[in-house]
Amino acid sequence: MLPGFLKELDVDPAPILASAGINGPIDANAERAVVRAQVRAILDESARVLGHGTIGLDLGRRADPSLLGLTGTAFFDGVSLRHCLLSHARFMPTLQSGVRLELAIRGGKAYWFHELTSGNRSQDRILYEGAAAFTVLAIRHVIGHDWSPSLIGFPHRAGRPPQIYEDFFGAPVQFEAGREAFIAFDADLLQAPNRRLGLAKSIQRIVSPGEVTRTKSVDIDESELSEEQLLESIGAIVDSMMTMGSISLPRAAEILGYPLRTFQRRVARSGTSFEEITDGRRRIRAAQLLNDAGLTISDVALALGYSDAAHFIRAFRRWYGVTPSLFRAASNSR
Repeated sequence: MLPGFLKELDVDPAPILASAGINGPIDANAERAVVRAQVRAILDESARVLGHGTIGLDLGRRADPSLLGLTGTAFFDGVSLRHCLLSHARFMPTLQSGVRLELAIRGGKAYWFHELTSGNRSQDRILYEGAAAFTVLAIRHVIGHDWSPSLIGFPHRAGRPPQIYEDFFGAPVQFEAGREAFIAFDADLLQAPNRRLGLAKSIQRIVSPGEVTRTKSVDIDESELSEEQLLESIGAIVDSMMTMGSISLPRAAEILGYPLRTFQRRVARSGTSFEEITDGRRRIRAAQLLNDAGLTISDVALALGYSDAAHFIRAFRRWYGVTPSLFRAASNSR
């Protein structure tokens, strides 16, 4: 992402990468592992060369989720904003270590905390600002582009006049606000549906993993959902649940506003079952993910919602008659 950004500004990224000990063609280093100190050095040198004190904001704005692996794409797979944030946090270890992400609710406000647990808050200024920019823009893609947070907080000093940051985020910004960065907004928005999924309008509520619900589902007019809409919505919900690591038939029924038995009957009349839909979505997704050489078998299992790789491997053998590793090797040899 950074090399492309630099090239757009007619800056050769090679000397900047070399200054952090990364030599050779850009493409050869695209997938290499680098330590956070190298990332800091690259960002600091880029900011110096460009004379650009808010490079983190620009990089966050330009971030392509597909280039962030499962951590980026999982953000947009949640049924609700809460699902999206928690899925993003769940996959963060597959992208980088030394990061703490937490969602908390305090006094009617939701707080999304982001802390780099190793390093210096001042040295990590560009990383914090880039992450906040990416998250705010990602939330807008999920719940609506007119959304703005109620407050942004950073653990470091401002690199530029605070007004620049407030104009960018459309919200008040505090600096030296604690040990972590945070994004604050109304807690009610956590239940806002993910507009990107295009789920049927009849979805009445979102139930989060682990949430104890004390209200009972009520019957709805079954004519609201056609068979095609129902199966499409279930598929999207299953995909979302995979990223959360917990696939639940009762939760899917609640999300769509059906009593459990009514939901099961409706799905059965479509000639399938929730279990068959789940199995099919996992089978297709598994083959797609195994084409990504950058993902380990454990990463794929995590993305499919399995508690461990062994469960995934057993299911994969049932689907394709071979192990995931042999399937990947055969695909790569074609």
